[in-house]
Amino acid sequence: MKTYRNPLFRSQETWIYAGSLAMCLLLWDTLRTRGFFILGGFYTGMYLLYLATRNCIALSDHEISIRNPFTRRTLDYPYDTLRRVEFIRDLRANPRIRLTDDSGKVRWHYLEGIRSRDYSEIIARLEKSGVVVETKRMEPYLKKEE
Repeated sequence: MKTYRNPLFRSQETWIYAGSLAMCLLLWDTLRTRGFFILGGFYTGMYLLYLATRNCIALSDHEISIRNPFTRRTLDYPYDTLRRVEFIRDLRANPRIRLTDDSGKVRWHYLEGIRSRDYSEIIARLEKSGVVVETKRMEPYLKKEE
């Protein structure tokens, strides 16, 4: 089973969070104690929310698993029950995946922690397993790296 995810401290969002928290430390005198803790609590809450939505994909020979390392939650979808898998890039910075099973039930997952070069390999493995894969506005992620 291969797991696709981007290491946490190599992601852009982590460095934005760390930089803004460092700026709060530099502004200690300006913010005073109360403002510092309010702002620090806000940033910590936003970062925990970011970690809670950070999913990775694990593909095996018979199922696709959506894992969240922070919440330790794994959702398994066997290939034979999936009717369609869609990768959609919309207004968010990173794509979403929409899984439709045989009964018509639709599941959405945000894909925050996957390297862009891995999407082509993920799609190829899903198509090889017989799953119908559609992509919408995914061109920047499907370019081959040289």
